[in-house]
Amino acid sequence: MNYIIYLDTFFIINFTMDFISIMLCRKIKNIRHSIARGVAAAALGGIYACVYITFPYGNYFVRMIFSYIIAVSLMVLIAFGFENKKRFINNVLLLYIVSFLSGGAANVLYFRIGIKNMPLIVLMTAFTGTFAAERIDRKKRISEVCYEVTVENRGVKIVTCALADTGNSLKEPYMGRPVNILESEEAIKLIEGDDIHLQKGYMKIPFHSLGKENGLLDGFEVEKIYINMTDEVVCRERIVIGVYKGRLSSDESYKMILNPEMLKEI
Repeated sequence: MNYIIYLDTFFIINFTMDFISIMLCRKIKNIRHSIARGVAAAALGGIYACVYITFPYGNYFVRMIFSYIIAVSLMVLIAFGFENKKRFINNVLLLYIVSFLSGGAANVLYFRIGIKNMPLIVLMTAFTGTFAAERIDRKKRISEVCYEVTVENRGVKIVTCALADTGNSLKEPYMGRPVNILESEEAIKLIEGDDIHLQKGYMKIPFHSLGKENGLLDGFEVEKIYINMTDEVVCRERIVIGVYKGRLSSDESYKMILNPEMLKEI
């Protein structure tokens, strides 16, 4: 069976898919190089794809080396530059993975779902890839300001991920101590009995956020919290916990919000 391939269309498709993959890598790795470098790298990929399909001759092994090592490496050099060997190899591997997933998504849309409109396929692939890259970038940014925290009270310990939020300036009104916010599902494990109002050290904490202009949080004192830093574990004693009835994070990446006071002198 013979196929007619239009090189201009073939180039545009390959250029666009390569450009999408490069931009997704740029987003995931938070690389600040100019978009023009991405355009140049994608153009190289499109041109090489046209040459590859126009001249299907020569040793198969040599052609694979040019396709999967030399061409991709040149694209990475143009798009992201060279800082060091480790980062360069990571960028090459990332481009492989993103290109594989993007190409796989396009194939599913074309062959499995039956969408034959190529611009629509490219648009849907770009949208899906951008959404995934945004999620990866968000998790990466959150992980950079999150700590593993162990909360201890009455001999009970819970371990959770806590977001260090510099905007959390909440303090309890009686002694002015900083308040850390914890989801109710986790907080209930630390109290004695089922009624938080009967907990030793129970208090009402006024607040002006968390979806309300004015409100009151249930709060209580816990014996200790341990904040797991990169190179040490820091202990804080007699810490006030504010109980939040709901999810602090839509994707449950953290269940506690640390008051910035907890991080001072760390």
